[in-house]
Amino acid sequence: MKNEYDNRLAKIYNDLNAEDKYQKEIEYLNNFIGQKSRILDVGCGTGMHNYLFASLGHDCVGIDISADMIEVATRNNKTTAKFENVSIENFISDEKFDLCISMFNVVNHVLEIENLKKFFENIVLNLKVGGVLVFDCFNSVAVIRDRPRTKKTKGLVMNPTYNPQAGILKMNYSGDNEFSLTHRIWDISVLVEVLNQVGFEVKLYKRNTFLKLSEDDYKITFACRRIK
Repeated sequence: MKNEYDNRLAKIYNDLNAEDKYQKEIEYLNNFIGQKSRILDVGCGTGMHNYLFASLGHDCVGIDISADMIEVATRNNKTTAKFENVSIENFISDEKFDLCISMFNVVNHVLEIENLKKFFENIVLNLKVGGVLVFDCFNSVAVIRDRPRTKKTKGLVMNPTYNPQAGILKMNYSGDNEFSLTHRIWDISVLVEVLNQVGFEVKLYKRNTFLKLSEDDYKITFACRRIK
C-alpha cells in the first residue's frame, strides 16, 4: 500500500472529515458486533473511529502505515484504544478480532493485485471464524459512468485525473495545503473474487446502509464474514 498520508495531511485530516460523519458510521458498524467486541481498524488514520468505539466499551486496535497519522492518533487519545504504526501485511495479533473495519477507501490505496490479496489474507488471519470485515470503496461502474470532477472543500481545490484503462484515479489537492492521493478503482468482481478466495462470504450495499447497491452509487460498503 502506498503511503501518501504525511504530516501535511495528518494535520488537516480531522478537518476534512467531520466528527458527525464518524458517529454515523459507528452507529452503522455497531450492527455487526455485540456489546463488547474486539475491533481492528486497518488504515485507522487519526483514530476517530477507535475513540468512538472505545467510548462504547469495545477493545480497539488501530493500525496505519503512516507514522504521522499514528502520531496524531496517539497524541489525541483519551481512551483505551491502542495504535500501531504498521501495515496489515506485517500485523498479526495473538488474540483474534470480532470485527475489522477499513473505512474511507483504504482498499483503493492498494494498487497492485498481489498486494490486494495479501491485504485480505492478513485480515483473515486476524479475524475469528465468523468475524466480519466491513470496508468501503469506490464503485468502479459509477466512476466510469460519471467521472470525478473538480470540486472545492474547506480551503482546498481537488482536481482529479482518471485513467480508466489502468483504473488509476489521482486526486490532486491545492490551496491552503498541497498533496496528491492515488487510488486504484478496483472492479467489483475482482474484489469479490479475491475475498472469496481468502475465505470470506461477501454482501454489497449502498455505503453505510443495508440497501441494495445500484450502478449509480459512487461508494460501496462491503460486509464480509469469515467462513473458513
